[in-house]
Amino acid sequence: MWERKKTISIAIAAAVLAGVYIFTVTAAKQVPPIDDAGAYRAYWSEYAKRHGSAAAYEAFKNENATAPEEDRHRAAHVIGDVLYERESVRGIAICDQSFGFGCFHGLFSAAFAEERADELVRRLDDACLERFGVGGTGCQHGIGHGILEYLGYERLHDALALCDETARISPFLGCVSGVFMEYSNPLVSDPAANTFETRPRPFDAAAPYGPCGAVPEPYRLSCYFELAPWWSAHMTGKYGEMGAFCAKLPREEDRRACTIGIGSHIAVKKEFDIENAGRACDALGGTTRRVWCRAGAAWAVHAESKADEARAPELCTPLSTKEREECLSLYRLDAAALN
Repeated sequence: MWERKKTISIAIAAAVLAGVYIFTVTAAKQVPPIDDAGAYRAYWSEYAKRHGSAAAYEAFKNENATAPEEDRHRAAHVIGDVLYERESVRGIAICDQSFGFGCFHGLFSAAFAEERADELVRRLDDACLERFGVGGTGCQHGIGHGILEYLGYERLHDALALCDETARISPFLGCVSGVFMEYSNPLVSDPAANTFETRPRPFDAAAPYGPCGAVPEPYRLSCYFELAPWWSAHMTGKYGEMGAFCAKLPREEDRRACTIGIGSHIAVKKEFDIENAGRACDALGGTTRRVWCRAGAAWAVHAESKADEARAPELCTPLSTKEREECLSLYRLDAAALN
């Protein structure tokens, strides 16, 4: 009798596990493609309604863990929008740095569509500081995306000025970097086609620095730092050419910001693989460019990859003693070394 009960219990357990597996696979197949924007958003909105916002965000990250980098970031805007719908500004406590901080970008864009910008910026910044402290620059970066989307892309300088209401501990990072990223690589929706996609601004090799030469001095370094994602949209993988553009800038601080930005972008594109990112930086040529690029890559690993954060300084290891010291002194962009 005991053996029979044991057999039945095992059979029931197996059936339950099989059912869970089938349900999981079926649920995964039910997620609409990101290109069907309306259906994709509706899916995650319903998921959050049934299981809670935090559970929805975790499920979203698992679902998109192996998706292409561009799709992951685009999709993260959607889940951020869903979190704002359910949690308002409190959704900041759920978002994290995954997928290029895309959850913050989507949440803040949704917030600016609903509330007055001048009051909202200060409230969002306070929420960022409460959740992440003064070093949580990715949160303010998301505010910058929302500001420019709200004001309009022709009001770049007004958006930068509004960022002055937020905490900023680095000339590269925070709200202004979000404004520049949104300006160069806007996420455009097409309600008629029920789609949304990143549409980078046109690139002219004769004027490769976009608005950077004309923006007020306090924002210029951030502008150069954020050029790499825009360039990459038009010169995929041509990091040597990007490095050459940086090298032509007359001021050293601009060249440095530009090259560090390339390194940061490389780390993201290389999925935070230390060795591959380092090799891509070395392809820029020149000792100084290698140091700056590797420092930027180390920053991105530190800031955006929880799994590899502790390994970030390894990007500086292959350099000579003097170069390694410079790389290590630069890579923490959230520190005061570059102010």
